[in-house]
Amino acid sequence: MKVSGGRRTSFLLSAGAPALVAACLAGTAFALPFLWMVLTSLASREDALSGRILEGTLHPENYLEAVERMPIGLQARNTILITALVVTGTVLASSFVGFAFARLRFRGREFVFLLVLSSMMLPAQVTMIPQFLLFRELGWIDTFLPLTAPSFVAGSGMSAFFIFLFRQFYRTLPVELEEAARIDGCGPFRTWFRIFLPASLPAAGTCAVFSFVWTWNDFLHPLLFLQSPEKHTLTLGLAAFRGSRYGLSEVHVLMAASTLVILPCILCFLLGQRWFLRSISEGTVKG
Repeated sequence: MKVSGGRRTSFLLSAGAPALVAACLAGTAFALPFLWMVLTSLASREDALSGRILEGTLHPENYLEAVERMPIGLQARNTILITALVVTGTVLASSFVGFAFARLRFRGREFVFLLVLSSMMLPAQVTMIPQFLLFRELGWIDTFLPLTAPSFVAGSGMSAFFIFLFRQFYRTLPVELEEAARIDGCGPFRTWFRIFLPASLPAAGTCAVFSFVWTWNDFLHPLLFLQSPEKHTLTLGLAAFRGSRYGLSEVHVLMAASTLVILPCILCFLLGQRWFLRSISEGTVKG
């Protein structure tokens, strides 16, 4: 049945247009702080302090000044190494634990799963002192191990959410996959690694993006466990602009450095956003 132009327009106005307007307003509200940061990073010191970021000329040299004041190369290398290890460990460990809760049958499975989910209600600040004391006894303070090792045993801050995500995804896969793997002589570990892990790329992509953004922007844990300046991450480098390590606090240089630091997160989100919808909607296996 053909729909006339008038009826189509009235339908958009009655249903689609309000939602579109609301989405545009919400997107604008979220984009304004980032736009202010970029404009401030291109303003002069006087314009940035006075708030006249739209009136003066552009100063792209602020980015060169930020790179000169901040050892961004060394801190970027530390951040990339930590983030890569955390993302790898989080995806593998959360996927394996989620597979166990979804496919393996053992006594107390549902109760243990509820305990894992309940850990999401526990603030990270509650466990900081016990973690610090434990890692100090292990001799891990001022190393990258306290920031990376917990992710390989599903012990990072967001592991409970990722375990839940993988468990729900694995429960949508047909049981014939598991039966075929058992006929071929695969045990639980090989079944997970050879069949279920490759089939869970949408969930793994979502896990990787969230873990990347969370680890890249993490400030509290590097501040707690890293003491040597040569081991600092980018977030600790940005915090140094507020003190006297890199000179006086200057808003335009700080915003330039912040823009450089946040760009990888934006690119990661834009490249990985398609995994979000796939992890939610994809419930079948492609042949």
